[in-house]
Amino acid sequence: DKIAFKIRNNELDMLGANWTVSGGNKIILGKKYIGIDSLVFSDGYRSINLSDIRKEGIQGHLKNFDFLIINGIIDYKKIQFAGEGEVKMKVESIFSDPVINGLMDIPSFTLNNEDYGRLLIKATDRNEGFINTLVTLNNPDNRMNVYLEADYVKDEKYLNGKLDIDNLPLDIFEFMIEDGISLTSGTTNIDAGIFGPLEDLTLIGEGKLNDAATRVNYLGNYITIGNEPIRIGNEVIDFTGVTIRDKYNNVADLEGGFVHNLFKDFGLDLTINSDRFLALDTDKSDNPMYYGQGIGEVEVSFVGPINSTDIEVTAGMSEGSILNIPIEDSYEDFDESFIKFVDRKALDMDTLDQ
Repeated sequence: DKIAFKIRNNELDMLGANWTVSGGNKIILGKKYIGIDSLVFSDGYRSINLSDIRKEGIQGHLKNFDFLIINGIIDYKKIQFAGEGEVKMKVESIFSDPVINGLMDIPSFTLNNEDYGRLLIKATDRNEGFINTLVTLNNPDNRMNVYLEADYVKDEKYLNGKLDIDNLPLDIFEFMIEDGISLTSGTTNIDAGIFGPLEDLTLIGEGKLNDAATRVNYLGNYITIGNEPIRIGNEVIDFTGVTIRDKYNNVADLEGGFVHNLFKDFGLDLTINSDRFLALDTDKSDNPMYYGQGIGEVEVSFVGPINSTDIEVTAGMSEGSILNIPIEDSYEDFDESFIKFVDRKALDMDTLDQ
């Protein structure tokens, strides 16, 4: 009532390499019976080991795999995920009520070639209608800790989870906001819920910035934020009420924030207001059309996608401001109406006539 067979040691071409099969392997199948002995596939570095669990289940162990495949799953072009590690899978009691356990362990998980620590992903399906998933990412060097636990309801295709993040380096946003910011420092803590259908997830929570600072590249000004609360949703990272300081310790208030689609397609809908603030701090290498240092009463609005943000600066220049506008024969794609001069006495800080 049982059938026994073996896999011959012929070379297999898969996953971009030639694989061989261990000699002496044996597979035995019968009624409510499965036996797997000494079945190992190897390409000389990576290996796949298959065996039975008490003659009623199957387990697999993948070693030394490079998980560049994650990029195809996540499909987030601004960040390249990589790391080498192992995967373990178990299917117990396959002939009655199967219990499925999976584990992915990547000791050194990198984002754009930067090490973010050890990534562990555990998933369990106890045949109770949902899959429990636990994701952790830990880096002892900077005390960063990411913890996500979620239940996926299979029939409803609905996710319900909790996300906790401690000491996430803020410079990760330089990957997402290309050329928009630089010299970013500090960390953030996040406490959020993530729920909904997989194709339309909702993220709602709160965060805190810790000793945050960054440079707004287009304006050149380096701002410090300190320790401030923020609100997080799947469409906006809201900085309303946050206070920032320029390099002279002048203070400004923020309203609005980064708009996004669950951390994709970043844009801005942000306004900076201050009675006195360094709004411009550039030289000719930053922007040859106009550059210098502009300080005074200011309202700066940022609207639109990160790579083509509309920046409108309404400012009253104070002592110490220097604005350079070189006179050249021509500029490519230059709109000479991009800057307007008005009589200070007629200046309305709310609107400028077009």
